[in-house]
Amino acid sequence: MKRDLALLFLVLLIALCALTGCSKDALVAGYSQGLAWIGDLPLQSESRLCGERDFGPDHYTGGYRAEYEAETGTEFLFGGTSLEARTDLRVQCEIEPGQGEARLCLQEPEGDVQVLCEAGETCDETLDLPAGSNYLYMELNGYTGVAALTVEDAAEEP
Repeated sequence: MKRDLALLFLVLLIALCALTGCSKDALVAGYSQGLAWIGDLPLQSESRLCGERDFGPDHYTGGYRAEYEAETGTEFLFGGTSLEARTDLRVQCEIEPGQGEARLCLQEPEGDVQVLCEAGETCDETLDLPAGSNYLYMELNGYTGVAALTVEDAAEEP
């Protein structure tokens, strides 16, 4: 579905540029902006989240804190789609021990999933994300407890 939307957007953008005579750079910039917009679609809306999320300067960074009560499901918290790789993204997470299961996962463009943190653990990792769609999400199975997550650009830290 997302790939079909991106392809449709690209075709429409090429047709628009052909009609208006825009440059290759304008075409690439427009395509990149369109991909970013499409890449934001899987992220949960604020009203559907169990906790409080604050985005940083983009949808890859920010903070999230939730107090879960027997929650089951998946919350897509941070990420998106980009033509460029994202480097030096610092992820700090603490998931308190509680009832049920909870884990923070990273889904990469090829569909690979990496578990970064589980209930009763903390993590402090610096990630280099490849170009494409990358998402950080909480996977919950009857979990009752507290989770806190901060994602920031490590290159901008003092």
